[in-house]
Amino acid sequence: MEDSSELDIILEELSDIIAMKCQPWYRKFAGDPHAPQVLSEIVRPPVAFLRMTTVDGELQVVQDESSISYTGREFLGISVDEFSNLPIYQLSDIKLLEVLKTDAVFKVQVQGTTMCAKVAMHQSQCQPIQREIGALRHIQERRIQDNIPADHARIPSLIGLIMSGDVGIGFLMDYIVTEPPVPTVAWCKRESVAMSERKKWYCQVRDTLNWIHSMSLVWGDIKADNVLIDEEDNAWVIDFGGSYTRGWVDQNLVETKEGDLQGLERLREFLEIK
Repeated sequence: MEDSSELDIILEELSDIIAMKCQPWYRKFAGDPHAPQVLSEIVRPPVAFLRMTTVDGELQVVQDESSISYTGREFLGISVDEFSNLPIYQLSDIKLLEVLKTDAVFKVQVQGTTMCAKVAMHQSQCQPIQREIGALRHIQERRIQDNIPADHARIPSLIGLIMSGDVGIGFLMDYIVTEPPVPTVAWCKRESVAMSERKKWYCQVRDTLNWIHSMSLVWGDIKADNVLIDEEDNAWVIDFGGSYTRGWVDQNLVETKEGDLQGLERLREFLEIK
């Protein structure tokens, strides 16, 4: 027990020494905290390996040269060939304003315009991102073709692809300004929101879902978190990446019209609409 206690003390002292020696590197990699951040600093941050060595009998921390060419785990990105008609935006040109959903969704600014960016941080996230781009493009083409007004089906418009060099990693869409305290239906406290308002949200989601189904598309992950409420108290449908959330859609109905309708019914129950 005594040996263990001594070892703990030694390790703690060693940790303090290493932390002190790493301070210059922390400052270097942190950059200027007052400088505007670009999205690439969050999505594709630089990676460096540090190692301890002895220089003239003194412990030093140096950067391992092998880390200079390190590019991280294999990341192939999304297949962009089928989206060649979409505008392209480089990750390094996108200014970060706010993290909306960790490692996934960001409020950004591009050439002075506020937008919403959705990106794949890992290869496993690429397929849902690709599915969503395809769905949003189909919706946008149909909206233009049939001259559908924006308030008929409130779904954020697709703006373009996000590339990191020649690798597709996500997309830009309209940023929907929400109004606290109810940014999404999930935040709704039924007792403080009038029945007429809740019924309006439900009907807007229902009508949008019917329009989506008329195009042979499926929403997929229908749930209260995926219904935004804008400044004018209108409901917007978001997230076409597929999959499902337990309690909203049964697993055997994932990414089917029946699953969407089941989720819609559970949304009605959540809003306590009679």
